[in-house]
Amino acid sequence: MIAKWLLMALLLAVAYGLWRSKQRAAQRAAQTPRPAGPTLTPPQTMLRCTHCGLHLPQSEAIFAHGHAYCSSAHAQQGAQPPQTTPAQASEPE
Repeated sequence: MIAKWLLMALLLAVAYGLWRSKQRAAQRAAQTPRPAGPTLTPPQTMLRCTHCGLHLPQSEAIFAHGHAYCSSAHAQQGAQPPQTTPAQASEPE
């Protein structure tokens, strides 16, 4: 009979200890400031390369002759379409 009461008291003490530790953890979490998340950059305007049609952010574009280009090589070549090789020209569409 006494063993039953001792077991009941032990179970209540363990349950109280678990509840108490959970309460303390919640208080610590509420008191500590959360670190700021990563800063997000605002969306950028996307531009199309006048030479090849590649879309790229405005901050990475190279401007020449009043147009946007994806590389300095395309800016030098200008708005001319890329030249096809003889193998590409003979392929049926």
